[in-house]
Amino acid sequence: MPRYFFNTQDTSSHTDLEGEELRDVTQAQHDAVILLADIVKQSPVEFLKDGNFHLDVTDEHGALVLQLTLVAVQPQPSVQAVQR
Repeated sequence: MPRYFFNTQDTSSHTDLEGEELRDVTQAQHDAVILLADIVKQSPVEFLKDGNFHLDVTDEHGALVLQLTLVAVQPQPSVQAVQR
């Protein structure tokens, strides 16, 4: 079975040196979405502090098979809202 690596970056980078043997690229992509959701669910305060989280999935040859980016945008209050 092919091996896939899940590398993350927020305020720091984590390179997955071990990887996971998975059935195919579709399973790797599905697992990546679940992993991203789990990471943000475990540390929502940390995510909102930085506002960016990146997850790159590569195959055993180093080819990128999926790149996920989650960005939190907190709008600034408008001038009209502040004046009310």
